[in-house]
Amino acid sequence: MTKLFSATSRYLIAGVAKLDGRSSLRQTLVLKKNVTSTARPIVPMIEIPSLLSVASFDVTTFFDDMLRVGLAILLGAIIGAERQLAGQSAGLRTHVMVAMGAAVFTLAGIATSGDNLYQVTRVVQGMATGVGFLGAGVILKLDDDPKVRGLTTAASIWVAAAMGASAGLGEYALAAAAAVASVVVLVVLRPLSLFLDRLYERNKNASGE
Repeated sequence: MTKLFSATSRYLIAGVAKLDGRSSLRQTLVLKKNVTSTARPIVPMIEIPSLLSVASFDVTTFFDDMLRVGLAILLGAIIGAERQLAGQSAGLRTHVMVAMGAAVFTLAGIATSGDNLYQVTRVVQGMATGVGFLGAGVILKLDDDPKVRGLTTAASIWVAAAMGASAGLGEYALAAAAAVASVVVLVVLRPLSLFLDRLYERNKNASGE
């Protein structure tokens, strides 16, 4: 009786193990099938904007950009008008274009950089370098004149670019303060600069005698 019971128990245990093995195999096959069906190659989705989405734009952003570019044009015109009244070759339109271009470059950097402000600083650095080459074009050294002409105008072009960049960044107070300071330097300090030139010439002539 004991032998019969033990044999029956072994038979039942073997049958249960066999069934468990089939069930585990079936679950493994189903799992592999699901993984195989879901593990498809990842294809990058490229969104092609429609003509309607390209044509539409945010009105608020448009007027904000116009405000910033308009302020850059106004401040550049103030500095350029003073330089043109002083008889310089780089006058009203040159300073306006420099200030407006700086504002547009800055706005483009803001629009494309997202939250990465480091990219905007790189745009400003590139503008400062490029405008430096532009200002070098108005610097003249004549053979019969010991002075170098155009340095103040070159500096004013550089400041116009800085004002445009400030306006593009939305720093309206900084841009306006720079314009006021530039007018003070170019207009109010001009008599003092001329007086210092006359004083230098007088001392030079006195020492030559």
